[in-house]
Amino acid sequence: MKKIYLLLLSILPLAGFSQTVTSSDLPYSGQAWLMGTDSTYSTSMLAGGTGQTWDYTGLINLATDTLGFGDAAGTPYVSSFPNSTLSGHKPWNTDYSYFHGNSNGFYVDGIANPTTVFAYNSPSLYFPIPFSYGSTRLKLCIHSDRHCLSDI
Repeated sequence: MKKIYLLLLSILPLAGFSQTVTSSDLPYSGQAWLMGTDSTYSTSMLAGGTGQTWDYTGLINLATDTLGFGDAAGTPYVSSFPNSTLSGHKPWNTDYSYFHGNSNGFYVDGIANPTTVFAYNSPSLYFPIPFSYGSTRLKLCIHSDRHCLSDI
């Protein structure tokens, strides 16, 4: 009996380190992602590795941004984004962002406002799935993520 407990206890820590982002982790209507910024952080990032623990409790939240997701249906520019199932809208401006997800990842289809509709010819991959520890993804971008030329 002690051997079984020892075996279970030795396997348990491994289960916590094999996290994978899957389609069940994609955003859904009514969900919000909160993002904080600490522009004063100057310490280098620690090396990664299996079982690595980072402690960023000393970060100062100087700016918070929220990306909320709602149904694309019923938004003003949904007809320009027929594959989109989700939209994001910032109440202080007139911009709408359009998204969709599938078994390969979460994609940005484009943005729109009263003066401009910018639909990607090929949706831009925001993040791939499945995505596990050790996976990598690089982008070739100019200035910011909004101006990415292609995925590498």
